[in-house]
Amino acid sequence: GHNNVSETRTITIDSKAPSLYLESPDDDTWETSNSVVFKYNTTDAIMGVRNCTLIINGTINITNSSVQESTSQNFTLWMSDSVYYNWSINCSDWLDNYNLSETRIVKVDTTYPSVYNESINESTDNVFDVNKYLCLNVTVNDTFSDVASVIVTIKYPGGESNRTLSNDTS
Repeated sequence: GHNNVSETRTITIDSKAPSLYLESPDDDTWETSNSVVFKYNTTDAIMGVRNCTLIINGTINITNSSVQESTSQNFTLWMSDSVYYNWSINCSDWLDNYNLSETRIVKVDTTYPSVYNESINESTDNVFDVNKYLCLNVTVNDTFSDVASVIVTIKYPGGESNRTLSNDTS
């Protein structure tokens, strides 16, 4: 009889998506610059990562086709002011296995709060007494984000002091 022997071949089945980790910005983050850096890290155990895509508000924005695995990667975008953005990243390997990250929110606010209607209580004789309480009234408004706190610097002959104002309407 005749015998036929062929070489041994190994077949690897890759159905695992690349691993993907979002580094920054964190979820529900305020950015104070229009230039926002979206950082991520990805790797694929078998075939390698083919590309990663930044998705903004459900729409493909930009794709990186020269991914360096196991190192921090980023997309930098100019974002409009006073807007909330949903963002995520999708990375695919060479067999179209893909990993879509969780969706995070980033908010861009580059404008400072407005301060107006500042007033200090004064005595009727226009003499300020350092031994009495000081009442400072001020209105602070921000068109996009909440005002977290109002801090004033009080300067006096021996130095200065920072104080956080309270919202006392009484």
